[in-house]
Amino acid sequence: MELSGSRGTAHFIKKWEGDTNQAYLKMVDVKKVTGATSITQSGEWVVLFAIECRGLEPVSWMPKGDFNARTAAGTVLISFPHSRGTSIYTVAARL
Repeated sequence: MELSGSRGTAHFIKKWEGDTNQAYLKMVDVKKVTGATSITQSGEWVVLFAIECRGLEPVSWMPKGDFNARTAAGTVLISFPHSRGTSIYTVAARL
């Protein structure tokens, strides 16, 4: 979605009543931080994505929809179920 008065875009835009600027959230790539993860990171916290926020602050995130993943053996898991507190790798490791 396009930001008004700008060439920029965002994934979520909200204009609060009485505010002159739009608040927005957009997903961004961070060099050497975002991207693929591997089996060598098992048991570690890994970055799934990075967001830039202006005028708002997310306090919670609940993934919706389906995720794809690849097991250490190379099997691609498509549209597998997930639940809060269960990481993609944890689900893949159980299979």
